[in-house]
Amino acid sequence: MYVDKQPEWHTPHGDSLPYEIERTVPVAEEVCVALDCEMVGVGSRMCSVLARVSIIDFEGKPIFDTFVRVEEKVTDYRTFVSGVRPQDLESPDAMDFGECRWKVQRLLAGKLLVGHALENDLKVLCLNHPWEQIRDTSNFAPFMKSHYSTGALQPRRLRDLSLSLLGKKIQLDEHDSLEDARAAMDLYKLVKTDWDYTVEYWHRQSNLSPVPLFHQYQDHGPSRSYPKRPWHY
Repeated sequence: MYVDKQPEWHTPHGDSLPYEIERTVPVAEEVCVALDCEMVGVGSRMCSVLARVSIIDFEGKPIFDTFVRVEEKVTDYRTFVSGVRPQDLESPDAMDFGECRWKVQRLLAGKLLVGHALENDLKVLCLNHPWEQIRDTSNFAPFMKSHYSTGALQPRRLRDLSLSLLGKKIQLDEHDSLEDARAAMDLYKLVKTDWDYTVEYWHRQSNLSPVPLFHQYQDHGPSRSYPKRPWHY
């Protein structure tokens, strides 16, 4: 363990860290995964439900990628952004939501989860993940932009971050959840050491009481009788 002086570094919320940060061993690459989901609209209000889930490892290799069958009537496939078509959800390879959620939950257990706007993905999956094991590129202060009048930090689009920081063009046409997951992982790699140390610092503060971002749900296993989705938004 050593002490590194970085007065210019900030927390994911934009607050300055104390001058001296006690650092520990960085997070191992083998426990890092990135997640991205695609959604479609159902009902008259076109509420969002899960249609595709992709998970990659630290090197960008897919470890889980499936379309998800939708029980409700799909009123908007959002193909222009989701890349999802009717045949994808009707395919025999598409997975039931309960089984998909069960498998994703096990894949994410004990992992450091990377992604962009993960609150939306976890919400539609009905999953929770420990805040200290999340690296969300949408609310990481160095990746955010300041409001022109108030100065408040605001999220930037993943495609903008990818172009400006990675020099890669993504989402030129339809979205691809594998491509988006890889972009988020590549962004994380740029600042992995400092980001991990920052989260570790705040995790060890005795007065830190983070508010859970996601609803907790019990694990019902890969049952086809999983209860109706209550998480439309």
